[in-house]
Amino acid sequence: MKKANKRFTPDLVTELSDCEVFVYGSRRDRMHRVGAAKAAHDLFGADWDVAEGPTGRCYAIPLTHVRSEDMLPAIDRFVEYARAHPMQRFLLTRIGCGLGEYKDMDMAYLFRSCHEVPNISIPHQWLAGMLIDVTLGIDVPANSDHTPSVIDDHTLVRLCDEHLYEIGAGIRPSNISITMRYVSGRGSFGYAKFGDFFYHDGCYWLWDTDDHWAGVHNQGVVEATFHDQCRDRGYVRPVINAGIDTHCTDRHKRHIFTGDVLSVSMRSGLRPHTLALGRLGTGEMASYAFMLDNHSLTISECRSQHWQLTRIGTIFYQLPAEPLAIDVASAAYHFNMNDTFDRGPLKARYTPNFDLEEWEYDALKMIGAEFNWQ
Repeated sequence: MKKANKRFTPDLVTELSDCEVFVYGSRRDRMHRVGAAKAAHDLFGADWDVAEGPTGRCYAIPLTHVRSEDMLPAIDRFVEYARAHPMQRFLLTRIGCGLGEYKDMDMAYLFRSCHEVPNISIPHQWLAGMLIDVTLGIDVPANSDHTPSVIDDHTLVRLCDEHLYEIGAGIRPSNISITMRYVSGRGSFGYAKFGDFFYHDGCYWLWDTDDHWAGVHNQGVVEATFHDQCRDRGYVRPVINAGIDTHCTDRHKRHIFTGDVLSVSMRSGLRPHTLALGRLGTGEMASYAFMLDNHSLTISECRSQHWQLTRIGTIFYQLPAEPLAIDVASAAYHFNMNDTFDRGPLKARYTPNFDLEEWEYDALKMIGAEFNWQ
């Protein structure tokens, strides 16, 4: 399946999805029965008598013959309306440019505030003009990174909800940098960037454009979540969240994820501890840590004291057959309280795994099975 770029308005719009709104230029003298305005009336139910605002499946922005700057109040009202309807996609057309009345660069500058609203699709001819501050002649700086320093389950769900429109439209938020590991199958993990998965009804769902997943695609979940068909976005399937990339590495320079089981060597000569990584605290006070019964050991402490960290497996064993949202921090704490010794490190090697019986992991060891959990 080919993925469409929903950030730009198609040059020719002949149909709308459930969430799309056609944005065109109208004239207060009603002499607008050509171009995009004609398409708005003929195809999408716009009323000739509505000079500004929502009409049919459209939104009208009044044009002026006097000064293009006079359109700014109407543009501001449109941007405010789009922000108030975050799950609708507004297909902004080349207002005022189709008949050569205005130059693309000039109109792009007037509509530059639209570039910062993710659910406004812009004409690709206007992109350069929106990214240039013509008064200074410099590029507008890109958005700064808004990724929280520590990602827990509640934060990840919140971010999915806040960026739901972009996820459905296939617009990856440029200011969020998160990699989620997920269970791809027995003995296999997959990795997805933020924007390629979402949360719905108790579990995470992954977008994929590979036609291999067409048979398991759940269109009902798509429409219930995004209130749109999300055409050309791909197929969705439920997956088990298996941790977040902490951007820390072990002694072999391998990325450490929450839910990893590590050998922690505190001082030479002492027996290494086997601990699972979770999260301590919430909000700005949160940190990635090995939580124990009456204290905790943070990743920052380990790095500052030059303790050796070696990934030896993960906590994703004895998994449920049906995908669901696992509280990784709680599961890591449970491992540290119950599975540190005995079969804990053994089971951690054979992950992800759905086997429920303890002896099954002993059997895997006996036959020399290898799981590529890394």
